[in-house]
Amino acid sequence: MLAGQRVAHNSFERVRDLIAHIAEQAWLRLAPPGLFKGGRLNHETSRRVAHIRERLAERHFFRNESIGVLDETLAAVNFAERGGAVVEMISGYSALAIGMGMSGLTRPARFYRDLAMSLSERFEPTPEAARAYLLAAVLEYGLGGWDASEQFARRSLSLYRQLGDRGRAQTVLTIMWSCRILRGELEAADELQRAASEDVEAETLQGKAWRLAAKSIVATIRGRAQAEDLEELSKVGDARLASADELFCFGTVAAGYLQRGEIAKALSAADRGFDLLRETDIVWGNYIYGASGVIEVYLACWSAASPGGDHRNKALLACDCASRATRNSPVCRPRSLLLSGRAAFLSGKPARARRMWTQALGLADRFRLRREGGLALFEIGRAAGVGEPRRHSNLSRAAEIFEGMGAAPDLAAARLALSSCRTAVEVP
Repeated sequence: MLAGQRVAHNSFERVRDLIAHIAEQAWLRLAPPGLFKGGRLNHETSRRVAHIRERLAERHFFRNESIGVLDETLAAVNFAERGGAVVEMISGYSALAIGMGMSGLTRPARFYRDLAMSLSERFEPTPEAARAYLLAAVLEYGLGGWDASEQFARRSLSLYRQLGDRGRAQTVLTIMWSCRILRGELEAADELQRAASEDVEAETLQGKAWRLAAKSIVATIRGRAQAEDLEELSKVGDARLASADELFCFGTVAAGYLQRGEIAKALSAADRGFDLLRETDIVWGNYIYGASGVIEVYLACWSAASPGGDHRNKALLACDCASRATRNSPVCRPRSLLLSGRAAFLSGKPARARRMWTQALGLADRFRLRREGGLALFEIGRAAGVGEPRRHSNLSRAAEIFEGMGAAPDLAAARLALSSCRTAVEVP
């Protein structure tokens, strides 16, 4: 407890505190300057409280707890504003933007992001300004604002390099390569990943998890997942990481072993990620690969009628969890819809599956998610009747996307489905 402050211990207290912090922030935004007094807290106390609250918000972010992020960041901003702690206001506005973005409040999120940017310009080069640009990049890559994310990330990277903070510079590179992977730009992602690998001495355990996951995701998409990378990533997942990072590790490992055909290892990793996914409140940005890796393994085992385990029920429950966790996460939503569509199709609900895949295709096109768009076209085409005119065109378009990306397993599947089209035409 500091200056009479205490953190919420249960969901009721969290919601109660959140409502109070929202009301206070509204008053601070709308009341005439000078009307609201800072109370008994002096500048230094306000600064310290704001700093602690922001660190708590960061912890909630890596636990996938969106309400906790929003509550603690609102508290941090309120204390910073009341005490006139400008540096903490920069950090608080940036974190609040993330919290609002994760809660589906896109316009308010960008409003507070812009407040942070306007203050940051007066404090360059400082760690606070560099971090504000980093968080702005995180916000935009989760919302699909690729150009803005790139701009903010490059500015943050420049500032961290000026400051000599190699560890944080690697974090920025992580955001940049994550954007490339999400957009299906695998060569560019590889280049950035290699750049980060040149300075592994500055790497944190979390940074190592991100780097190995990025390497494995790209390799898996290409059909070249390496056993040694998956084993190392699994060991990192066993270390003390936040739940979001653990899910990211185990889901990536599960998808990699599935691509290699090592089903027992894939299931083991998926089972470890399954409980984490069930506790996940929000999935943001490239963390979708953790959730999707878990689901893909269960769907594959369900489809193949693999013995042992309740693959069907786990797949359905995991899809429901992913659907809930991506409700406010624009770039993650298409993959969740793709996987839920597969589950619906396996459940004997082809019309529902097609609706989900069509929705996924629209979102993938909107946010320039190449692989998700190709997978949606593939699923729609593969599920269509042999005589349907758009079956061949959808599969052909999917194959073109996969070939352009270098996604070898996806391309092989699309070509196999296309060969069935030709065979059906040739048979009298």
